[in-house]
Amino acid sequence: MTDPTLNEERMAFNGNEADGPQARNPLRVTIVTTSFPLNETAVSGPFIMEMARHLPEDIHATVMTPCGVDRVNRLTLHGYQVRCFRYAPRAWQILTHGPGGLPAALRENHLARLLLIPFLPALFLACLGAARNADLIHANWSATGLIAGLAGRLTGTPCITTLRGSDVALAERSRLFRAVLWICARLNQRLVAVGEGLRERIAQILVRDAARITLIPNGVDERFFLVPLPVVPERLRLLTVGSLVPVKGIDCLFEALALLDPKLDWELTLVGDGPERVRLEVIARTRGIAERIRFAGMHPPAAIPSVLAEHDVFLLTSRSEGRPNALIEAMAAGRAVIASNIPAVTELIADGDNGLLFPMDDTAALTSRLERLISDPHRIPELGRRARESVATMSWTETGQRYAALYREVLDNR
Repeated sequence: MTDPTLNEERMAFNGNEADGPQARNPLRVTIVTTSFPLNETAVSGPFIMEMARHLPEDIHATVMTPCGVDRVNRLTLHGYQVRCFRYAPRAWQILTHGPGGLPAALRENHLARLLLIPFLPALFLACLGAARNADLIHANWSATGLIAGLAGRLTGTPCITTLRGSDVALAERSRLFRAVLWICARLNQRLVAVGEGLRERIAQILVRDAARITLIPNGVDERFFLVPLPVVPERLRLLTVGSLVPVKGIDCLFEALALLDPKLDWELTLVGDGPERVRLEVIARTRGIAERIRFAGMHPPAAIPSVLAEHDVFLLTSRSEGRPNALIEAMAAGRAVIASNIPAVTELIADGDNGLLFPMDDTAALTSRLERLISDPHRIPELGRRARESVATMSWTETGQRYAALYREVLDNR
């Protein structure tokens, strides 16, 4: 194994900084994440990139992330730095940046678990080096927050961690991950939830720390609001976007589609990839719907607005979510939405108003919602318009400002 080293790849981003003097007291913040788009076509952690590039200019941010199997390409210039650390020979760096992230890599490849032996100390050394040169560490996901928080304690650097749906889902069914979340809370000054439902679930687990959980929702790129609203379609064009992993419930979607009257005219595009693809292809063939389904593979984030513009209805059949970015983007693009009624969704969708909901994993109910739009396609433009209106105030600029305010609050209260 290669010894872990920091700064193996370093890119300085300089662009798009506003003219004028810097703030009087700029802050140095290191954002630690196991998912980040390291080149123009990558799809790993785009929401973290958006958050980083929308921080105010008096926040001097550095993103610290593991290296992957490919050499890092030059990214779009955004006014922050990216440093990636090695934890193995380049061809073996397969733990992060893939569909489903680190949990999917460990679940699908048992040999990959051996890479945790060099990965964890490499991550700790990266956090330790970052802590010595930062005013504050901002970690993402509970396991990373635990390691970053430990490095922060050793250096006297405050740390906050943003938690997402996978953190809570794992903690709710595993004592090990519940312990990871608990230790993360002990080592961090603040925790951030990206959705109200998620904040409530975290508070139920971390009762003593409920007051230290801050809600900061993700934003949505303004390009999605420029997508034209759908018209009444002749053929229903369905779309789902996300990693092909069990929690996304695509198997439930296929079973629901198979229950539709064969005479009905529809097609489905799946944007994304992952370990479930082969099994889903088998289900599609077995259920006789393979000819209507297109596995489109991974698309870079910049291509998603155009993909949404080519479809009428967005489907989210997840069994668990923190705050689904793909759903918010589809709503901003004015697509009609059919989604499972999990807590992260019900805080965004009111059934029958700005979308349609169905009970999670209820294939008959999902089939009914699909039939409702096929039989009454005139509802599609109206549902899309209401969906767009309901997310009209969400922006990454607001998200970046709220994180900057939290950084300063944590430092002021240290």
